[in-house]
Amino acid sequence: MAVLAQGSAPLVARPFLLGSAVMLVASLVDPVHGLAPLLGLLLLGWASYLGLLCRDGPRRIASDSNGLFSPMDGHLSLVQREHAVARRPSADEVGHAVDDATSGPWVELGSAGAHLDDELRWEARDDGEVWRMRIDVGLLDVQVHRSPSACSVRKAELRLPAKPRSPSHPQRLRWVLDVDGGVVEVTAHLRRPRLATVPYSFEGADLRRGQRLAFLARTAWVDVRAPASQWTPDFDLLTAWNGTKREEVVAGLTALFRRADTGEE
Repeated sequence: MAVLAQGSAPLVARPFLLGSAVMLVASLVDPVHGLAPLLGLLLLGWASYLGLLCRDGPRRIASDSNGLFSPMDGHLSLVQREHAVARRPSADEVGHAVDDATSGPWVELGSAGAHLDDELRWEARDDGEVWRMRIDVGLLDVQVHRSPSACSVRKAELRLPAKPRSPSHPQRLRWVLDVDGGVVEVTAHLRRPRLATVPYSFEGADLRRGQRLAFLARTAWVDVRAPASQWTPDFDLLTAWNGTKREEVVAGLTALFRRADTGEE
């Protein structure tokens, strides 16, 4: 039986209790020309939807240690190589940053190159240094994010949109994970309105494969970026996606990437 995600109970309980109280008053005191029962039903319906959105039942986690697994339920919508062209400015660099109309300020990368510790701006390129997979999350998919592999959390940060209603960079929760000496980035982009953000894992935490990272109600999509020198897309997943362009993935169970040195393509 499904249970609610940790920290989401108040979100569900408020409209349920209020709707129950309104229905009780309508039945015992006055229905107010039928408006009170209608309001009660709407509140109970909203509570039922939130209960479905906040579910987090038992889940099977893959035991394979040679893969990076999906951090979220959803559908694979993009697989591509990318190259970093800019990074977010530090406080001293804001005056020299180039301001983009939708995503905010950026500083072009110098000779030092890119590092996933920084939030970077990417462009698609066949010889890019990272692979990116985008997972589109449906309104009824489980909203709990999970670790793609056994790892330690190097960075966990909530980033606000630099521009109001930015389609490419809305409010997002970004993790930088150390996986066997390499760095993997997982970024969750949130829809409007944002209902709840409950982090479970913080900087310095050591995580098991499939351990919960956060509960983010109304996640729009998740980007997973992994160095191309260490990881390659899972062959079976890539073959299925090339056939449908809408392959379903399951958090903790569907392999997105395999180690580049395992002999699998």
